[in-house]
Amino acid sequence: MKTTLIALIAAAGVANAGLVEVVDISGIETWDAEGDPDNTVIAVDLGGPATVTSIGWDVDQFAGLDIDGASWLSEMTIGIDWDQDGVNDLFITPSATAAPGSELNSSGGLLLLADVALPDGDVITGSFNIEFFESFVDDADIAEGVFNQGSTLSFGYVPAPGAAALLGLGGLVAARRRR
Repeated sequence: MKTTLIALIAAAGVANAGLVEVVDISGIETWDAEGDPDNTVIAVDLGGPATVTSIGWDVDQFAGLDIDGASWLSEMTIGIDWDQDGVNDLFITPSATAAPGSELNSSGGLLLLADVALPDGDVITGSFNIEFFESFVDDADIAEGVFNQGSTLSFGYVPAPGAAALLGLGGLVAARRRR
């Protein structure tokens, strides 16, 4: 009886605790318009079903890699495809600067996604894709911007209840083995 109660408390604690996945995007370039095969797309795996609750960024951007150096910082866009259907569901433009150059940009911490409608009730089935692209293409098939060293995206999430319960039970088994 005592063991069951401890397992339930452990599972409830894990379910309410938020985790953060930090993705290093250093060196990723922005090339062409959304969906172009030249763009970099990376997959993020949260290790199982989860609810993403927040997102943040700390980026060091450079725009102007193109032939005439005219690409703007505000054209560097990050698209997130939560349900991996090939269509970005959320867009992040870290800079509002309508000029080429270098700039540090930060969300100032994790921003809650409570007001952003995500597919499937915010539950991601293990992984999602991130695409890096230009909202305006100055020169096709040429990198126009880059996220410099130290650039990261952060995703706050909570494992789905079933995954949280398994984590809690795993902790309970580990605790019982030590005795």
